[in-house]
Amino acid sequence: MTHRLHLHIGPRKSGTTYLQHGLVASAALLTPADLTYPQRDVTGDLGLNHETALLDAATLQPSYRAAALRRALRRADTDVVLSGEAVASLTPLAAVRLLSYLDVAEVHVVITARVMSRVLPSTWQQSVRNGRAASFATFLQGVIHKDEERQAAPDSWQDDPAQDFWRSQAIADLAERWLGCANRVSVVTVPARTADPTVLWQRFLGSLGVDLARHPELGAVAPIPRHEGVTAGEALLLREVMQQLTQAGLDVDDRGRWARRLVSEVFQNRPDRGSRLTMPEDMWRLAEVWAQRDVSLLTAMVAEGRVTLIGDVEDLRVDPSPPAPANAKELSREIADLGGRCVAYLEAAR
Repeated sequence: MTHRLHLHIGPRKSGTTYLQHGLVASAALLTPADLTYPQRDVTGDLGLNHETALLDAATLQPSYRAAALRRALRRADTDVVLSGEAVASLTPLAAVRLLSYLDVAEVHVVITARVMSRVLPSTWQQSVRNGRAASFATFLQGVIHKDEERQAAPDSWQDDPAQDFWRSQAIADLAERWLGCANRVSVVTVPARTADPTVLWQRFLGSLGVDLARHPELGAVAPIPRHEGVTAGEALLLREVMQQLTQAGLDVDDRGRWARRLVSEVFQNRPDRGSRLTMPEDMWRLAEVWAQRDVSLLTAMVAEGRVTLIGDVEDLRVDPSPPAPANAKELSREIADLGGRCVAYLEAAR
């Protein structure tokens, strides 16, 4: 039976897909480190994570996939690693239900955390890639509104089904929630000062108790596929396409399929893809405030010995100097060029 469960709960946009690729690629190498990453019958459609099974296990009527996951925990004779980024959005009651169903004596929850100034644009871009048509401004206003609601109801907001963004991305509150039902919680920060993704991978392995001096083969598992995002021009153009497809009567799943095709077959083939999407300065300042709150609370929790921090809490602090917005003329030219490419692609694919 499983000795200890390391439950990686995300949240989304914190390097989770990259880490899951690493766990799958390293599955055989994990065994000498006394770790198992279950795959057969328990991972989702892409074979990377356990999100579907974990979410099912948190419901009142767990599915066959959840039952398979529990059987895998029974069979394992090592520590087990499970990963599912949407688990971070579970309400407190659902989190308790999940751990009760899995029924493992010792549970270590691992949270990967990324700076808010990167999370916000990336979350909106992902929603567009999934077929949503809301503008960036509308998305940001929704985040602000939900923050106001949680400030007005500090004792109950985490039970609100509509608060999934803040339940996931308010990292200190997320850690506090899982401290109530797990034995231990670790926060692994996504490095803000290097583009080398293996730093995150090695920090994550450290959270699992892997000694890289004894298992250097695990630290050198790169290259691992990275989840490529979209640039400012690509995101804005893609949102326009999603609006047009909405008006044409396509449902969100079909729109999402077209969005992913455009990203992989049109956008990612360009040699110069343009600049990253940035937020308006007023939103940047709000993100700075939100991040400062998390940094302060996490620092206190670490000092009290309640949470283990792996990485640097400064990775979560928003830079007080926001990046310059993209040049409007250059962005307009890029969007016009992309529009032509998308029209040609869509016409050819009809």
